[in-house]
Amino acid sequence: MTVVLRERAILKTFDITPAGVRIRIRTNSESISKTLRCFESALLSSPAHVDLCVSVLDDLEESNSAPYFRGLHHLVYMSFGASSFVIDVLQRNVHATVTKDFATCAGHWRERVIPIILGVLGPSVGLVPLHAACLLWRDRGILLAGDSGAGKSTLAVALAKHGMSIISDDWTYIRKADHGLACHGLGVPVKLLADAALYFRELEGLEPQLSLNGELAYEVDPATALQLRTTSECSPKEIIFLKRTSGPACLIPLSRSTVFKFFLENAERLPTQLEQLEETRLAVIAQLSQLPASTFHYSGTPQSGAESMLRLMEAR
Repeated sequence: MTVVLRERAILKTFDITPAGVRIRIRTNSESISKTLRCFESALLSSPAHVDLCVSVLDDLEESNSAPYFRGLHHLVYMSFGASSFVIDVLQRNVHATVTKDFATCAGHWRERVIPIILGVLGPSVGLVPLHAACLLWRDRGILLAGDSGAGKSTLAVALAKHGMSIISDDWTYIRKADHGLACHGLGVPVKLLADAALYFRELEGLEPQLSLNGELAYEVDPATALQLRTTSECSPKEIIFLKRTSGPACLIPLSRSTVFKFFLENAERLPTQLEQLEETRLAVIAQLSQLPASTFHYSGTPQSGAESMLRLMEAR
């Protein structure tokens, strides 16, 4: 894999902290700092950080090429049209050359680039991406997990319709914090499969589009499109696994070993060069597995499932 990077002189250096990870950005364009301003927040005291060097090339023209990804050992290459990124997992750095239009599109960075960078480099700075939705209910962080097709996103939206706040509907980023664990979302759109229009009238009139993984889905902002409350961080207090069933709704307690095994088996694979980071990830998953956990068996619509879950949680 041969990659050629063209850079102009660096004009600006600044930090952003998505999901509590410090990303130090060097760029030749003022537009990058304006685009990524939404990720600015108080910096953590941890010295570990990711370096992101972004060169905006005036003569680079947009193309309609499909997104492309390739990995080789500790290197990951990705491109979105004419804009390309090389991630070095060992060195915790990213080099990018992007078009002027890509540089100014906040959606590209918020919905694709930053989540992918954190997904690939997160374990090297203590951040563990897990395939789970996350909501905040009465100051309690609740993780919704389960196999593909269990309905995490639709149930998360339905629960938010009943007053919960959405942190994430698909990937939740977890790290150790002073008070235990912290769960982060990145403010990405919620992704609802095409049949979700049957349950949420706000989707009427919208057309589902092909998502990055090839699924036909609605990808909408939960606050503006669905009028839901959102937040970016919480402390997890409970894990609920979803399971579709034909019987009555119920919550059945789960063992810690079952929770640990599920998250370990569903975690992203680490390159062999980063096997030493497995200990950090195992520690986070082990700590997460100490939380109260149960399986929610339910049937029917997302709305009826949300009502049943809330009723069962209230009754405990």
